[in-house]
Amino acid sequence: MRLLKIKLSGFKSFADPTTLEFPDGIAAITGPNGAGKSNLIDAVRWVMGESSAKTLRGESMPDVIFGGSNTRKPAGQASVELVFDNSDGRVGGDYAAYNEIAIRRVVGRDGVSQYYLNGTSCRRRDITDIFLGTGLGPRSYAIIEQGTISRLVDLKPEEWQVFLEEAAGVSKYKERRRETLARVENTRERLERVNEIRDELTKRLNQLAQQARQAERFRALREAERLTRSRLCVLEQKVFRDALDVRTVEIREREAEIEGIRAQLTRLELHLLEFAERRRNASTADQDAQRHVFETEKRIAQLQSAHENRIAERDRLIREQERITRERERIEARLREDEGLLDQDHTESEALEQALEATRSEIARTGSDLRAIGKQKSELEDHLDDLRDRLADARQRTGLLALEHKHARDALTSLHDQQEELTRKLDATTFSALLEKRDQARSVHEIRLHERSRYESEFAERKKTLDAEQAALRQAEAGLNRTAIEREQARARLNTHEQMRTQALSLDGEEARHWLDTNHLRGCPRLADLLEVDPEVEPLVRAVLGNRLKAIGVERLETCAESLAALTSSTVVLFEAQTANARHEAPKSFPALTARGVDLGDFFAHAQPAASLPDALAGRRNLAPGHCFVTPAGVLVGRSWMAIDRGDPALGSVFVHDREIRSIQQELNRLEHDQKRQSDILETARNRLEQAMRETAELEEIIARHSEDLLQSGALCAELEARVVEYERQRQDWVASEKQVQEQRSKVEAQIKTLEASMQSTEAEREKLETAIRREAAQRETVQEEQERLSARIEELEEREREQYIQQEKRRFAHDAAQTRIAEWKELLGSLAVEANALAEKEDQLAGADSERAGLEHALTERQQAGTRLAEARDTLQSIESELEAHERDRSEYARQIEELRSRLEEHKLAAQDLTTRLSELETRAERIRCDWKVSLEEGVSAEDCEAELRKLEQKLERLGQVNLMATEDYETEQVRKKALDQQFEDITSALSTLDEVMRKIDRESQARFHETFNQVNQGLKQLFPRLFGGGYAELRLVENESGTGGGVSLYARPPGKRPASISQLSGGEKALVAVAVVFAIFNLNPAPFCMLDEVDAPMDEGSIARFIGLVRELSTRVQLILISHNRLSLESADNLIGVTMQEPGVSRLVAVSIEEATRLAAAG
Repeated sequence: MRLLKIKLSGFKSFADPTTLEFPDGIAAITGPNGAGKSNLIDAVRWVMGESSAKTLRGESMPDVIFGGSNTRKPAGQASVELVFDNSDGRVGGDYAAYNEIAIRRVVGRDGVSQYYLNGTSCRRRDITDIFLGTGLGPRSYAIIEQGTISRLVDLKPEEWQVFLEEAAGVSKYKERRRETLARVENTRERLERVNEIRDELTKRLNQLAQQARQAERFRALREAERLTRSRLCVLEQKVFRDALDVRTVEIREREAEIEGIRAQLTRLELHLLEFAERRRNASTADQDAQRHVFETEKRIAQLQSAHENRIAERDRLIREQERITRERERIEARLREDEGLLDQDHTESEALEQALEATRSEIARTGSDLRAIGKQKSELEDHLDDLRDRLADARQRTGLLALEHKHARDALTSLHDQQEELTRKLDATTFSALLEKRDQARSVHEIRLHERSRYESEFAERKKTLDAEQAALRQAEAGLNRTAIEREQARARLNTHEQMRTQALSLDGEEARHWLDTNHLRGCPRLADLLEVDPEVEPLVRAVLGNRLKAIGVERLETCAESLAALTSSTVVLFEAQTANARHEAPKSFPALTARGVDLGDFFAHAQPAASLPDALAGRRNLAPGHCFVTPAGVLVGRSWMAIDRGDPALGSVFVHDREIRSIQQELNRLEHDQKRQSDILETARNRLEQAMRETAELEEIIARHSEDLLQSGALCAELEARVVEYERQRQDWVASEKQVQEQRSKVEAQIKTLEASMQSTEAEREKLETAIRREAAQRETVQEEQERLSARIEELEEREREQYIQQEKRRFAHDAAQTRIAEWKELLGSLAVEANALAEKEDQLAGADSERAGLEHALTERQQAGTRLAEARDTLQSIESELEAHERDRSEYARQIEELRSRLEEHKLAAQDLTTRLSELETRAERIRCDWKVSLEEGVSAEDCEAELRKLEQKLERLGQVNLMATEDYETEQVRKKALDQQFEDITSALSTLDEVMRKIDRESQARFHETFNQVNQGLKQLFPRLFGGGYAELRLVENESGTGGGVSLYARPPGKRPASISQLSGGEKALVAVAVVFAIFNLNPAPFCMLDEVDAPMDEGSIARFIGLVRELSTRVQLILISHNRLSLESADNLIGVTMQEPGVSRLVAVSIEEATRLAAAG
């Protein structure tokens, strides 16, 4: 891995886009002082994640952006990109497959940095993670800037240890340990949070358990109340039905009595007709006799007139006989038609009966086939289930084998990784110092610790605010629930009053209700709906209007006149309604009464209010005809009459219901306003609670991020204090482990081959079972289709059976109707026969009268006999009239009896109708309470017992108070959540154990690698130091710090011929050589991809520079070296020269130079 190029734009003095390419070999950068050479070092540090502006020789991060010059404006952003050659795959992980890796950092004037990895946006951490363990980084030993080389020897022991840890590649282990510590701390915080939630849930579950028991008690009481109400409904229904049955029997008996009396009345009326005819005949005879006596001269003319009358009567009788004949023929034709239909119905009924029997037989056969198919399907499903079980077993075996195979593969991969890891450990030869990083980590850790404490204090305050907002929300919810309950109670009262008012204003009688439906008047307003009455005049209005309060408003009375006249047993009052918004005042005598859409003048014109009953009685003589007084008590007083109507208490309560309805509606409006206001309060409380929860959650996230950062910095501090003290002891263990891993790999590979053979065998068995299952499934589908076909056929046959049965019933009904009609026709034929006989008798009488024509000549002779016949006729007439009067008295008595029976029958019908209405209301009430009509009734239980039990249950429910009916569901939900948290608690505890083991493993590996690196770097230092100094001795030593809690690394150097007490006594050039020896020893152990040295040779003399150049050339065979120097010897050792100049003030540019130009540039600097 090597650095291919550096791209700069707007970074410090590099205002223009600039690209530095680094070919193979040593690259040297030279230029005058202040030309911007060191800015290249800053650029490399910055793009690798340097976050300290001070380290970059600035005061804030925007200072790295080109600040402008006399001729240029400041740049808006700075961008630096490093392009690496990764063809050797040194950068592993997801980027091992990339031949080139480009990292770029961009910062704007707002100070916000953006990082890019191969053109993709990423985090700073992603950049630093790539170079962990490679020796590269913003402050690694691979980048030695100007003046740093001499300061390396003055590092503290802890800083030297960090330096060597980076060289040892322990940084990635430290990173892993830091992440593990972060997970441990995060896990412990989660564990504490889980415990707190578990405690809260336990308390919550206890509360919910109590509330659930209370809810169950409430439901049990409600159920008991429902059952008691059901029993009460059953008892009331039984009482009503028994009373209705009694009334029905009474109605039938009265109707039978009325029919009997009507039959007697009919017979009596027939006798009356006969006597009337006889009286008419007698009267005629009397008149004839009188005419014979007093008008003898006119007798012939009278007889002729009588003769003509007889002829006309004969013609009328002839026409009547013809009519009777036609009617008889028509009835006989209808009779024959009905008899034919009766025969046809009998034939068709027999055919339908046969078809019905055939259908039922086919249903039985199809049902048998369906049961056989069902049995076959059950057998197939059992066999299919057996095959599926075997397939599931085979799949389970396959899964287990695959799992074992996967585990074996994973084990093989793990063994391979272990072998590679052991090989890598055995090949580790470098070590790096992290002392400066440790100091920085400590500083960052202290800052983060202070910030987290501040956020935790703020979180505690936010938590208090959240609790207060939750309490406010619960209070608002309770208020809203109370208002909702009050509103529902008010609505229930409103419904009750509206139903009672509607019932009071409903018309009595099925005929009246049917009439309303027929004329579409059920929705029309009643007179009481349009009145506004003060309470003090309600009795007066009730007395004046009476049942007219039920009057129905229509547009025009003429539209309903004919249908209204057709009513026989109902009372219906109509009035003409006007515009609904028109208001009418009552007569001046009723100032407290107003109406909408109706003129009350017609209703109240005849009534005058009286202060009291005595006043009304005193002034009744002065009333106009048809007028009356009405007292406050509702007594009506006329000129010669007095009345009071208390017949319908429900009608009198209409105005009371109106007042209650208006009061409840006002209360509902108030409750709706309160509910809206409380809903707004609740919404505000919820919004404030959500805001508090969001702020609390944000603080939790901030605290979590700071905790993670704190753990990272703490882990980094701990990593920098670690020691690899067991490396040498573990080296032999690693060699033995490598052999053991190789043996285990052989065993696992053999196990994998065995498992693969078993998997092939199991897979073949599974394929056979799947084939059998598909075959069985196809057969089952065939059987299923046949079963569905038979089921459809049965449904079709059953539908046909129902249709045939309905047709048969229709035929039976038609047969009965035809028989009834035949009987009626026969009865009519009998009546016509009787009527025809009567006409025949009259014709005979007329024929006899014609024979008297010859007696006209003897009229004079019979004149003497007329007197005698007149006396006889008068006696006969008197006798007939006496009998007729007696029959009339009998008819009046029968009519009176029928009227009495009708009155009693109407009473029974009204009572039955009332019972039917009450039964309907009972069924409506039962439906509302979900009545169980099949509820058992204990012997001796009465309605009073049920009502007493209801009162007890209502008292118990009232004592329960408000009940949380969702407590049971909430309890189950919270219990599931509690179980999940318990499982989470166990998982977290297990995770903590795993993380502790990971940290112990990281510590052991880090200590071993550190000690290995320390020894190798020490050995390299002992070899390189004499080469740079031409002799002498130097080494690294492990030391303990002053507190005794950790250690560090100290550097000891003794140049040839000197015995300094400490490093600080060496000269600047000697310090530079010692530092170079250490850095090169580290590079020999763990070479970084490249090394940048900024004027390291500045304090050296020419002899030291020559030795330094020799080491540089030797190191360049393994490491890409980039030198920044003014020294001619150093520049001559480079394979490539890059010049940096600042011809334009404040702007750095690159130039291609030769050795001579480089020397001139250096001399110019």
